[in-house]
Amino acid sequence: MSKAEQMRHHITQCALSDQTVASYCAEHGLSIATYYYWHQKLKAVKQPGSFVELHPGPSGNRVEVVLPNGIQIYFDQLVPVSYLKEIVCFI
Repeated sequence: MSKAEQMRHHITQCALSDQTVASYCAEHGLSIATYYYWHQKLKAVKQPGSFVELHPGPSGNRVEVVLPNGIQIYFDQLVPVSYLKEIVCFI
């Protein structure tokens, strides 16, 4: 696994955890400066195919997420908050 892939994994796992960045980095032997360096670097890189296809649920409820940068995401079923965090982590 490349350094970028390792750091992407750490950044995603940190976002999904209930830990602060500082506590996550301490637990995994990362410096906070390294974490934020890679966070900024990877944030600028668009990941084609990083979205997971969702299939409409039977309820027909539609959920709309509007991000501050104007991107709109629609779901035809309820999704866990942890899933939403993973999707928007690098947008």
